[in-house]
Amino acid sequence: MSLFENAPDRTLPEVSCSADDTRLLPVLSVATLFVSALLLFLIQPMFAKMVLPKLGGAPSVWSVAMVFFQAVLLAGYAYAHLLGRLFGPQRAGLVHLLLLVVTAMTLPIAIAPNWGAPPADGTAL
Repeated sequence: MSLFENAPDRTLPEVSCSADDTRLLPVLSVATLFVSALLLFLIQPMFAKMVLPKLGGAPSVWSVAMVFFQAVLLAGYAYAHLLGRLFGPQRAGLVHLLLLVVTAMTLPIAIAPNWGAPPADGTAL
């Protein structure tokens, strides 16, 4: 017995797409993935290079930056998946645009000036 035997029949709404629209979808998907990877791998080294001197230049700083950016990338994929499942395309676009505006207004562009070098003995007070 399958789990899907008693499931309600869900049909997708009719969407009329021309042949030109469907031919461009793979190209658009590849371009989107390429641009997102390019941005990730441009911003991550730039940020790590910016904080390395302030945090002592240890290899662990680079490792933490790598783990952080990979975790944020995974969270972004989860966000995109949930947004697509919970909202329709137009509403998901509006929610995403609103989130982008809010984060752009609150995003710091530089490291906080009160961040200094780490303590010499490796412990924080």
